[in-house]
Amino acid sequence: MVTNRDLVILISNSGETKEALAPIKPIHRIGAEIIAMTKDSRSNLAQEADYLLEVPVVGEADQFDLAPTKSSTAVLATGDALALTLSELKGFNERNFAMFHPGGALGQRLLKEGLLKG
Repeated sequence: MVTNRDLVILISNSGETKEALAPIKPIHRIGAEIIAMTKDSRSNLAQEADYLLEVPVVGEADQFDLAPTKSSTAVLATGDALALTLSELKGFNERNFAMFHPGGALGQRLLKEGLLKG
């Protein structure tokens, strides 16, 4: 459920994808803000969003220049950069990581390092 305290990320390489444009008005009606991730700062998505993360990609890697290969990789890297930046700004540290991710290999490593009690 989206609330007026949320920030929604909408992703579209062209910025004109129907699925990315359709939720804009309902999201704004709720009072939430939108980050657009797109390669085209002049697109409808970019223009309607509150914030723009421009992800410039020239062409795709397949022989037809159609399959989202370079663009999907660029969006993933941009999303990772955004997440890491926000983590740092909020002071998220290893102890927080251990508390929220106690299972799996990373959680087990942090347990062994004494950052989380098992």
